[in-house]
Amino acid sequence: MREGLVIIGWVAMWRPLDIYLYRWWPVYRLGKIYHRLSTMLVEIRAS
Repeated sequence: MREGLVIIGWVAMWRPLDIYLYRWWPVYRLGKIYHRLSTMLVEIRAS
């Protein structure tokens, strides 16, 4: 029973750990891109 609960606990925690350890990198990169875009100087010229 105890081992079964440990296994169930690991299975339940796998997805949050997977997101925390591996899947946040693309989100972090997008955040850096958006931050650079938000601080970029923009010049508007009339043609």
